[in-house]
Amino acid sequence: MKIIRSVAEAYQFRQSKSIVGLVPTMGAIHAGHLSLIRQAKHDCDIVIVTIFANPMQFSNSEDFASYPNSIDQDLDLLKKEEVDIVFCPSVSEIYPDGFTTSVVVEKFSDLFEGKSRPGHFKGVTTIVTKLLNMFLASKVYFGQKDFQQTFLIKKINVDLNINSEIIILPTIREFDGLPASSRNILLSNNERISAGVLYTALERIKYLTTFDSNSIYKEVKNCIAKEKLVELDYVKIVDPNTFCELLEVNGDTIILIAIKVGDVRLIDNLFIKKVNNRIEIDYRFERYC
Repeated sequence: MKIIRSVAEAYQFRQSKSIVGLVPTMGAIHAGHLSLIRQAKHDCDIVIVTIFANPMQFSNSEDFASYPNSIDQDLDLLKKEEVDIVFCPSVSEIYPDGFTTSVVVEKFSDLFEGKSRPGHFKGVTTIVTKLLNMFLASKVYFGQKDFQQTFLIKKINVDLNINSEIIILPTIREFDGLPASSRNILLSNNERISAGVLYTALERIKYLTTFDSNSIYKEVKNCIAKEKLVELDYVKIVDPNTFCELLEVNGDTIILIAIKVGDVRLIDNLFIKKVNNRIEIDYRFERYC
């Protein structure tokens, strides 16, 4: 496994005739990341994992400072997975003096998660665009958990003619359904137990007999309210193809949800559809550890 730290070193892969797979991460490698890496190893000749906690996508310095940093453990895990290249740049390497350019997907970046975290997706789409331009990877891998992020990344890939293949893999869930996330390790024991309500609330939707957004919101809110350590931020029903908010479930739909458990923000989603006047969960988009 080779560790590289400079943009100049990254450029060497632009001319590669091999199939190059890219797995962008912010570190704190978990089961979700490992699923992406293993798929990339199956698909590609060369697998590159990036580890860069991107300050541009955090709304305040305290949130950035609290993000998990486990670089030595991460590198050990990646070595065991036989990753070919790990890109670990410094902040100054990515954003040198005089850097003023950003990439924003208009309209969609300020919805839902973007509304709750102003500027977050500006940071995400800027760093991902930079990584896509650096490596010109054949295939780039992301998880379904961050659905709004994956929607925006697919937009920049098409709109900016980058032409990488964006591959979205199922959400990896822990024993109680909570999505694998780098932020999970920030939860106390009691908070971790309470956080399990996130998936419980989503699964409650399948028992509804009315399919409008108000009914879904009420069901989720009532379920979340049973956990005193958990605060609901939003729950939305969205067309997964257009990312337009829907008033009711009709055909393929995705439910987006965000909660706060103590100081830790967690997101999730669930694909559903209406079949024979009832809601069915599409479990193709998730797997357990």
